[in-house]
Amino acid sequence: MSTPKKPAFRAVSVRRYKDRESFSDIGAAWPTAKGGFTVRLNALPVGDTILLLPFTERRKADP
Repeated sequence: MSTPKKPAFRAVSVRRYKDRESFSDIGAAWPTAKGGFTVRLNALPVGDTILLLPFTERRKADP
């Protein structure tokens, strides 16, 4: 089985500050046939956490 073209999840780096958090997209994840995930990173996480969020198409802002 090949990897689907569109990812199921966004890989996001979470960096915590004193009273807030910063999120940066660093890659994506695709489901595998055996129930796992293939994760491809375009950058290394800056914080200590990688969060996988459901992938949704981003819409352009209305003019």
